[in-house]
Amino acid sequence: MNLVIGAVFGATLMGLFVPRWQLKHGLILAGWMCLVLVVFYFKNR
Repeated sequence: MNLVIGAVFGATLMGLFVPRWQLKHGLILAGWMCLVLVVFYFKNR
């Protein structure tokens, strides 16, 4: 569970450094990262 919190924190931190014009790509990337995290979370339960 700490891995999920760390990943979310890391993604949020990365999002702060993404330029405004890349925000859309950042949101798409964040969405894929969340999807992968959810899949790994349910596989490891």
